[in-house]
Amino acid sequence: MLVPRDRRLLTVVLLPCLIGWLAWTVDWSTAWSAAQSARWGWILLAGVLNLVTVALDSLRWHAIVSGVRVVPRRHTLQAMLLGWVGSALLPLKAGEASKAWALAARARLPMATAFTTVLLDRVVEATTFVLLTAIASTMVPLPAAAAVARDVGLLVLLGASGAVWLWHRAINAAVHRLRQRTDLVGRVVEGLAVLRHQHRLAAAGGYAVVCWGLRAVVMWCAIRAFDLPVPPWAAVTAVVAVNLGVSAVAMPGNVGVFEVAFAAGLAVWHVPLALGVSTGLVLHAVEIGPVVALGLAVHARTFPFFRRLS
Repeated sequence: MLVPRDRRLLTVVLLPCLIGWLAWTVDWSTAWSAAQSARWGWILLAGVLNLVTVALDSLRWHAIVSGVRVVPRRHTLQAMLLGWVGSALLPLKAGEASKAWALAARARLPMATAFTTVLLDRVVEATTFVLLTAIASTMVPLPAAAAVARDVGLLVLLGASGAVWLWHRAINAAVHRLRQRTDLVGRVVEGLAVLRHQHRLAAAGGYAVVCWGLRAVVMWCAIRAFDLPVPPWAAVTAVVAVNLGVSAVAMPGNVGVFEVAFAAGLAVWHVPLALGVSTGLVLHAVEIGPVVALGLAVHARTFPFFRRLS
């Protein structure tokens, strides 16, 4: 297992290598021509829908946080935007810590509690991602080993869901008992309070499913902007490829990783690398630029508040 220092070193080494590989491999004249001929109406639509997706992401997180304490929805949205800024500027998923810090400051929650809600939000998102991956695997032929891994993953997911449903009373009792503690364990378990509110947990899962669907639509808008000759469900495979890629390699802003993973997802449909990377570059800029700009604006507005708290 890599220690944090090794992870930082891996990031420092991989980032220039990845960018260098892109610069050497991609036919940039073809990529530039494709970008010039793109239909920017579709790209604008992709940017708007991506902002809607971020807002729904914050509502999913809010459903989890509301199991701990009722907080204004704007607090989770502001924290979500600051998390995007952290992810864009810092490596190793530092945006997650930024989100937790912002929520803890705004909602006056213990840091351990806020961070637990962030992790639980990621678990909900990852669970629905498994379902999306299973759907994508029905659209693309898989090797036998990959098909077995998919089936095993679905069985584990169904088994875990069934166990939670059957033993929810015992889980509720354990969470309630541990929440009474005043030490770190109590603050961590406090962040799991939504497990005692099945309707809020179901709402979080519903938001996650809608967000994954919107992400696929955003990628389909980018595909349409470049007139790539692929079917609509190619957007689903692109979503799966991108999220697997950015989960495996933690670069600041996912620079390079996003574009390579997006191109790899479209390569399944025989899209040339230059076109895939060109589409990925434009899509990445449209996805991250407006959200980070909003996050910086929120940070500039709320910074005096955080300074007073410190």
